[in-house]
Amino acid sequence: MLQPILQIVLSAIAIYLTTLIVPGVDLVEPWTIWHLLLIGLIFGVLNSVIKPIVVLLSLPLLVVTLGLFYFVINALILWLTSAIFDTFAVSGFWAALFGSIIITIINWALSIFFGVKNVDYHRVH
Repeated sequence: MLQPILQIVLSAIAIYLTTLIVPGVDLVEPWTIWHLLLIGLIFGVLNSVIKPIVVLLSLPLLVVTLGLFYFVINALILWLTSAIFDTFAVSGFWAALFGSIIITIINWALSIFFGVKNVDYHRVH
């Protein structure tokens, strides 16, 4: 029961830290902690629901590019998350690409630090 809540909080922290690191990935004022938690929730849901479908449909591209197209899919999921919320903005493809890489690294580090299992938003389960 506590695991999904912790995953949402870790995603929210990763998104917040990414807004501090990556230019073009921003939280738009006025935002609150609740906005950030909701963004983390929707980001996780999109990664769990939409991403596997997109990965399956783009399997030939993933094979041809030796998996590098996966970074583009991650960027599109981050951009889609920003399209849903007015308080979260991603300005362009490169910002989405670098932002998704940073979010992946931060989520990985936080999940190891807090001992959370199965927090890998950028892999099909």
